[in-house]
Amino acid sequence: MISRIGRGVLMAVALAVWAGPAGATVFRTGGSVTIGAEEVINDDLIVAAQNVVVEGTVRGDLMAAANAVRVPGRVDGSVVALAQTVSVPGSVGGSVRAATQNVTLSGQVARNTALASQVASIEPTARVGRDLHAAAQTVNLDGSVGGQAALAATTARVAGQVGRNLRFEGRNLSLASNSRVGGDLVVRANTRPQIASGAVIAGEVQRLPVEQARRGRPRGVGIGFGLTGNLLTAMALFVVGAIGLALAPRFLRTAAGMLGERPGWSVLWGFLLLIVVPIAAFLVSLTVLGIPLGLLAGALWFFAVLFSAIPVALFLGRWLTAWLRRGEPLNPYANLAIGLFVLAVLGSIPFLGGLVRFAVVLFGVGVIALAAYQQIEQRRREAGGAAPSTAPAGGAPEPA
Repeated sequence: MISRIGRGVLMAVALAVWAGPAGATVFRTGGSVTIGAEEVINDDLIVAAQNVVVEGTVRGDLMAAANAVRVPGRVDGSVVALAQTVSVPGSVGGSVRAATQNVTLSGQVARNTALASQVASIEPTARVGRDLHAAAQTVNLDGSVGGQAALAATTARVAGQVGRNLRFEGRNLSLASNSRVGGDLVVRANTRPQIASGAVIAGEVQRLPVEQARRGRPRGVGIGFGLTGNLLTAMALFVVGAIGLALAPRFLRTAAGMLGERPGWSVLWGFLLLIVVPIAAFLVSLTVLGIPLGLLAGALWFFAVLFSAIPVALFLGRWLTAWLRRGEPLNPYANLAIGLFVLAVLGSIPFLGGLVRFAVVLFGVGVIALAAYQQIEQRRREAGGAAPSTAPAGGAPEPA
């Protein structure tokens, strides 16, 4: 199950970036972005806005970061959404991947669906052509799933149809009288599943208590569950990174380049900033006049740590694709997707994963600081008519 999620998330990201050059992608930003009922987007669409509504047609993939995303229209490719609420009453020719607080699916999805949310609702009119993977506090499955369904939730209610196996891990599972499972029902929970009279289960019912499941879990399964979370995080970072490449491509490419040119400086600055900035922000905030400055420094530090994996993944993906393609890297969106996927896999390995995540933060924060310094210094020198500087300190040697 975990490997299928991994392939699905990677496929959703790759579909949006692999097919053609980055210039073919359409970017939209603003308070509210609406694709009208008569409007047709003939390429991939990346949107960053407060509210996103797609009433028309998107021939490629849709990637959206917003407060609310609603797709009553048609998307021929896949949908990748990072939002507070996501609603898909329309049709999707590919897959749906969403990280959100509340998600409602009432339309048609030709391929797979992967959801990470607080509440996930699959309405009676919803149709998922292949597999459904949902991790949420509450899952309501009233529609139909052509393949298997894997649910991880505190509470899940199934009143629809699952073509193959239904797997559940959580606390409470209930099957309504009109539910149908075409394969096995596998439950990993402390309580017995509530199966109403009339519910149809074509295969076997297998139940493993949580304690027994942990003792008897084969080695390596724990890695898979960590990989699932890492892949969902990678998906969210890809949306943010794609928006960053659209709005500030020069900055991100400079940051990624710094990692290859000045790895020593990257680690040094990353280590110093991780320690010094929080302490300095706290000390400055002790004075009334320094509170705004301390809050600003703290916010910048927080976002640098939060998104530190983006320039690292961009560099890693570019290096890997250049090596595999003998010096011909792919477009930056594909490089970013591949780099994030590799980091997600490495970060899920016990013991090594912690070191990888720490190294990513160190390098990432460092190169973000170096790139910001270079951008500021370059603008200052260009304004003064001098050549731009590329080092954090004039003439400073590269640390060993």
